[in-house]
Amino acid sequence: MKRKIAAAFPVSFLMAWILSTGAMGAMATGLNLPVEHMEYLYLAFGIAALAGCVFALFKKGWIAALLAAAACFACLWQEFYLSMPIRALITRMSWIYDSAYGWGVLEFVGVNWRAVPLDLPLAVWGSFTAVSAARTMMQGRWLLLTMLLSLLPVCATVVVTNTVPQPLFVYLLMLGIILLLLTATVRRQNPAQGAKLTALTALPVALLLGLLFHLYPKDTYVNHSGDYLDQVVSLWQNTVSVSFDNTGLMDQTPATPNASATANLSRVGPRNTWSYAVMEAKADFSGTVYIRGQDFDVYDGTSWTAMEDRMETFGGIPSPFGSWVYDGELTLRTATPSNVLYLPYYPVDEQPLDGGRMKNTSNLREYSFGVRHPQVTNIVLMDAPVNTSINTGRYTNLSPDTRRWAVAYLQAHFSTSLLNDSPDCEVAQAIANHVRSSAVYNTNTPRMSGDYDDFAQWFLEEADTGYCVHFASAAAVLLRAAGIPARYVTGYMFTAQAGKTVEVTADQAHAWVEYYNENVNAWVVLEPTPADLRQEETQPPETEAEETDPPTEESTEEENEASRPDVERPTEEAEAEKVDLTWLWTALKWLLLPVGLWVANLLQYTLRRSLRRVGRRPNARALAYWADVENLCRFTKQAPPEELEFLAQKAKFSQHTLTKEELNAFRTWLTEERKKLKEKPWYVRFVYQYWLALW
Repeated sequence: MKRKIAAAFPVSFLMAWILSTGAMGAMATGLNLPVEHMEYLYLAFGIAALAGCVFALFKKGWIAALLAAAACFACLWQEFYLSMPIRALITRMSWIYDSAYGWGVLEFVGVNWRAVPLDLPLAVWGSFTAVSAARTMMQGRWLLLTMLLSLLPVCATVVVTNTVPQPLFVYLLMLGIILLLLTATVRRQNPAQGAKLTALTALPVALLLGLLFHLYPKDTYVNHSGDYLDQVVSLWQNTVSVSFDNTGLMDQTPATPNASATANLSRVGPRNTWSYAVMEAKADFSGTVYIRGQDFDVYDGTSWTAMEDRMETFGGIPSPFGSWVYDGELTLRTATPSNVLYLPYYPVDEQPLDGGRMKNTSNLREYSFGVRHPQVTNIVLMDAPVNTSINTGRYTNLSPDTRRWAVAYLQAHFSTSLLNDSPDCEVAQAIANHVRSSAVYNTNTPRMSGDYDDFAQWFLEEADTGYCVHFASAAAVLLRAAGIPARYVTGYMFTAQAGKTVEVTADQAHAWVEYYNENVNAWVVLEPTPADLRQEETQPPETEAEETDPPTEESTEEENEASRPDVERPTEEAEAEKVDLTWLWTALKWLLLPVGLWVANLLQYTLRRSLRRVGRRPNARALAYWADVENLCRFTKQAPPEELEFLAQKAKFSQHTLTKEELNAFRTWLTEERKKLKEKPWYVRFVYQYWLALW
C-alpha cells in the first residue's frame, strides 16, 4: 500500500501544479492582468498541490482541506488583501469586455482598479484548482470540479479576440487536461494505477502536443470566433422562431429551399418579446422604413402560404402616370446570415422575387439599395399598363366560403357607391381605416376561437383586440373580396435617421398589406395597424421630440418640480456612478447552475453510498441495493428479477438476517447490468451515472 501511495504522490503533485499554473498563467497573460510576483504564484500553487496530496491520503482529508482553505480565505478577506483585488479584477474584466462589446464597465467606489495588483486572487483560485486536482489524482474524485476550475479562467480569455494567452501556459493546461481525460476511467477504479498510467503517457502526450504547437504556432492562428458566434446566434434565433414564436413574423423563409413558406394563423396567440438585434440599418434619409422579407399569396382561412411557382420582379419599373423621387441609399447588415435579402420600398433597380422573396444566394450579410418613392398624380386611368411579370389575378383569390362571408361583410359596412365607383386607392384606404378601428391594439391577444375556421372572420366579428398579424390579415382578405389585388407581407419596420446607424431588433418584426396600384404600376404599402401603438411596438426606445411640440401636462409638472428649491436632483456624474448589476446577477446564476447540479448529484451519490456501507445492517443494505435495482430496471424498461424481489421482501418483512451470499446476489446483478450500459450511447450512460447518480 505504501508503495502505491509513494508512486501516486509525485505524479499527483506534478499534475496539480501543472493544471493550476497553466490555468492561472493563461488568464494572467491573456487578459494582461497586473501581477507583481509571478514566481510567488508558482510557489503558492506548489504548496497547495503538496497540501492537497497530503490531505488526500486520508479518507476524510478533503473535508480538512476545505476547512483549511475556508479559513485561509476568511483571514485574507480584508480590504487591502483580497476584497479590493477581487473587485479590481471584476472591474478590469468588465472593462475588457466593454471595449469589445459595449456591455458597460462595472466599477466599485474607492477602488483604483488600474493600480491594484491581482496576485492574491489568482493565488487563491489556483490553490483551489491545485487541491481539487490533487484529490482527483489521489482518490479518483472531483474530476468535474477540477475541469471547471481549470477551464473557466481560459474561457474568460476567449470571449474577446485580442486576449491571447502565452503559448507556454496553454501548453501546460492542455497537457494536464488531456492526461486527466485519458486516465479518468483507470483512475476512478484504481487511483494508484491511474497515476502510473499518467506517468507512462505523459512523455508521448507532451511530445505530440509540443509538435502540434511547433507546426501551428500562435502567429498562424486564424480567428474563427466570429463565425462560430454567428452560427450559435443563428441557431438560437432559429430555435426561438420555431419553438417560441407564435406570430409567424420571425420565420420569414421555409425550412427547406424548395418548400413553401407558411404563416400558421391558427397558432397566433400572445406575442412574445424578443429584444435581440437582427440587423443594423444606415440610410441617407430619415423617416419610417418598411423592409419586406416574405409575401404570401394563398389564404385558406387558417394560414397564409407563399407558393414557390411565382417569379416576379419588384421595383425598378418607371410609371408614365407619376414621378418618382430618389431618397438615397439604404445599407443593411444582418447579425447572422439570412436566407432572404430584405427589400425596401422601392429599390431603384429591378429585383427578382422567387416565391415571394428575394433569395440570398450569395449568403450576403451586408448589402445596399438605392431607394425612391412615387409621387402619384390625381389622374386615374383605368386602362393604365401593369407590370406584365405579375399575375394580379392570383392575388384576388379566396375560398368560396371566405369570399361569401367577406363580400357580405363589405356590403354591410361600406356603401355600394364606394365599392363600385371609387378608385382602388380610395377603397383600399377606406378598408384600412375600418380594420384599424375594428379592434384595440394588444399584443396579449389570445388564439382564434374554436368556433371559427376563418382567422379574418373571427378577428372582425368576435375579437376585441389584435396586433399587426390580425389587422393585416383581415385587411388583405377584404381587399381581395373587393376585387383589389392584395397580399400579406412580413418583414421589419423601423425609423431611419439620416447618416446614423440604427439597430433593428426582433421586436420590430411587422406585418402589413401590399395592394397593386395601377397608377404607379407597383405594389403599394397599406398599413391597417393602429399607428400610435404600432410605433410603440417598432420604434427605438429613445426618440427626440420636435421643438414645435406643445408642452404636455407631464412636462409642465416636471418643470415645476425642477424649480422647487427643496427638491434634490441627481447630477449627471451621480447617475454615471450608478451600476446596473442585473447582467452580473444573470451571469452568476448561469455559472452557479452547473455547480449546483454537480453538488446535488454529489450529495445524491453520497447518500446512496452511505446507505450501502458495510457498517449498516445487512437487511438495510439489501433494501438500499434493491432501490438501485428498481431504478435501473425503470431506466432500462425491464422487469426486476423475481429472486431479488423475494430477497428484498424477506429483508423488509421477516426476522431473517440476510447472509453475505444473499447480499452478493444484488451486487452481482447490478455489476452485470452496468456492464451492459457500456454498450449504450454516451448520453444514456451520462443520464444514468451523472443525472440519476446511480453508480
